[in-house]
Amino acid sequence: MSREILRTTCARDCPDACGMLVDVEDGMILSLKGDPDHPITQGYLCYRTNRYPSKLHSSDRILQPRLRNAGEFREISWDEAFQVLADRLQQTLEDHGAQAIAEIRGGGSLGLLKPLTTRFFRSLGPVTEFRGDVCAGAGYDAQVLDFGCSDSHDFFDIQNSRRIWLWGKNLGASWIHMLPLLRRLVDEGLHLRYLDPMPPVAGLPAHDGTALRPGGDCELALGIGQVLLDLRPKGFEADLPVPVQGLESFAALCRSRSLASWARGADVSESQLSRMAEELLDGPVAMHLGWGMQRRRRGGLAVRCVDALAAISGNLGVAGGGACYYYQRRGAVDKAVFGQPSEQARSLCVGRMGQEILDADPPLRFLWI
Repeated sequence: MSREILRTTCARDCPDACGMLVDVEDGMILSLKGDPDHPITQGYLCYRTNRYPSKLHSSDRILQPRLRNAGEFREISWDEAFQVLADRLQQTLEDHGAQAIAEIRGGGSLGLLKPLTTRFFRSLGPVTEFRGDVCAGAGYDAQVLDFGCSDSHDFFDIQNSRRIWLWGKNLGASWIHMLPLLRRLVDEGLHLRYLDPMPPVAGLPAHDGTALRPGGDCELALGIGQVLLDLRPKGFEADLPVPVQGLESFAALCRSRSLASWARGADVSESQLSRMAEELLDGPVAMHLGWGMQRRRRGGLAVRCVDALAAISGNLGVAGGGACYYYQRRGAVDKAVFGQPSEQARSLCVGRMGQEILDADPPLRFLWI
């Protein structure tokens, strides 16, 4: 028997890109553990990844394709599965054309080979495409509108921060490898503010908490913005680290309601708004945004308002600052290989997927999920 420890990288979609040590015997994975020499992983893995081996060897895993016939599933070979799919695709193309074919591809592992399925379907002709996103798309598009791209500061950049705001981002649930670094920095004097309708799960170090109304992110940001604009001297925009556009429009929006009205809308006090505005001027402040805030009506606007706070407070374009929402996992990859949709392609909205599939005319005949 041959047994060895292999060093590799986790294939999940987390930007931590954790290092793993894999215990392998005769080609079978026995266990995983975090690579202690990886600067972010530091020897431990998340709960989901720790369970890889048990899922891999589970008796419940489906190892062969199954074909449904008259409501019952029967196990078939891979060769038969490929032939069935090829035949049905070919028949759909001949009888109904490429528009009757659609592919829906979610994130999953976000592996670089996943988009090749899209390239394959696009090679068949102007197939039906899906537009939009139900995960992080509203916030991503908001930042693209504001900054031209959506990308976050380096993991370790908060070592340059004086303060960090976790706006709807619960590290104990979604970013456990940031916690050890954050604890050390808080012990060394970093100020941490947690803004969320829900209390954080265990693990967050000492912090100031702001419990806002669910969905009140716009009101909170615009109230802070009103105080910020009142605190800043006339012409302050000339001295900002990055140039800003649309300041007059944003200022008018902030001043369109009283501070008391914004405070009521966010379910916080006026003094809290004032205190947070003063904190933003005592930076650098790293603002890390979670994805929950943009999964609501006005979600994209909420992210844009937070982006604006980072800009007018001078925390944009500086080390230890930023409005960090998304990590460009494929920033160095030429995405042209994945192909482009045909100009003749029909598109359906992901957010209304069920109804739009039912209403599609001509109807869909082949759907790859």
